[in-house]
Amino acid sequence: MHSALQVDIVDQGSEIARTRELVGRYKIRESSVLIVACGPRYRVLPLRALERTAADGGHQGRHGSTFSASMDSELRSALRAVTVEAAPVVYFLTGHDERDIADFTEYRGYSEIAGIVRERHAEVRSLLLESQLPVTNDCSVLVVAGPARRLAAWEVAKLRDYLSRSGHLMVMLDSGQPTGLESFLEEWGVRLGQDRILDSTTTSLLPGSRDRSAALGLGEVSVIRYGKHPITEPLDGLVSTFVLPRSVEPLAGNGAGRHLNDQADKPRVATLAESAEKSWAEVDFNQNPPQFNEGYDRRGPVSLAVCVEKGVASELTMDIKPVRMVVVGDSQFAANRCLTGANELFFVNSLDWLLERNEAGVAPSGEVGLYTLQIETRGRVVTFLLIVVAMPCALVGLAFFVAMARRDRRVQSALGRKGTTKV
Repeated sequence: MHSALQVDIVDQGSEIARTRELVGRYKIRESSVLIVACGPRYRVLPLRALERTAADGGHQGRHGSTFSASMDSELRSALRAVTVEAAPVVYFLTGHDERDIADFTEYRGYSEIAGIVRERHAEVRSLLLESQLPVTNDCSVLVVAGPARRLAAWEVAKLRDYLSRSGHLMVMLDSGQPTGLESFLEEWGVRLGQDRILDSTTTSLLPGSRDRSAALGLGEVSVIRYGKHPITEPLDGLVSTFVLPRSVEPLAGNGAGRHLNDQADKPRVATLAESAEKSWAEVDFNQNPPQFNEGYDRRGPVSLAVCVEKGVASELTMDIKPVRMVVVGDSQFAANRCLTGANELFFVNSLDWLLERNEAGVAPSGEVGLYTLQIETRGRVVTFLLIVVAMPCALVGLAFFVAMARRDRRVQSALGRKGTTKV
């Protein structure tokens, strides 16, 4: 236990005076609560409500929960709330048909991820850029999630100005959509591909990228290859699933891999996620069914997400924060129904790194619950054959073998008894 942490257990039956004091100070209206306090800031967690939440399977739309898991999540959120002076503000850009934090639809809305961000002690707001005003100063992270319309030149200039003020930006751009951000990203050492990444196990495609449906396994690209970075360290062995992503790659000569002190004035770009070796970058959007064309398309693995950092925090410049950016070639991976596998953790870790939180990259451990196993299309067929066909057939075969073996033994025993009688 940390030396600065003090734990008191109050028995409301025997410590009546202490109970009355706490009820008046923290405005408690029910028994069995956990009070998390630091100075004048406090949070009251009702334990019975957490038990009901766990019994009901956790928050709506989440993937399994127990009392310990619910308690861990709520306690982390409460500790952040009482130990941080003010919660950071995460803005989601609007005005270009982006993913909406108030949209509850399964494969388009971002209401689920917005709720997760709030649970992690951060405010979530929408932001519509104005030509006469800069990006607000209280913006801790600006998220550009899947715009379906091109950003105007003056809007791109607002983003450029925001980064010049040590801004933190998360950009998720779908394949086949105009962005107006290509040149802007190249300034930061990032190349945005005019392509779509496909896997050899992809069975079919939908006509429009905004109509893509991960539920049907259409255009899914499974990711198990991650770069070495605090964002992706907890993802080792986990599968993220993108839907018709585009390539997002570091430009040559961006300074990645060099000594940080030598590159403080240059953006450093690192790959976060790559597609599998059997994938390829398809440049012909009209080809259906798509297929790899030698000399025209590009074989995998292909980079699908990168992070950018410029500036190095030092003792001389502790008040100057580094510029940080995460660029992902897909926005549907964080939609409400798509937060399976490592998708949620990928988004949360990226956001924590942008917020410069020390806990970024820490995966919860020891939690028990229901989780979704992500398997590639070909793997699903193999799994189906193994579980539904092979295993029952093996059991039937084993039963037949045992029955025949027992029959042979009975026959041999009977013949032996007959031979003994004749003698």
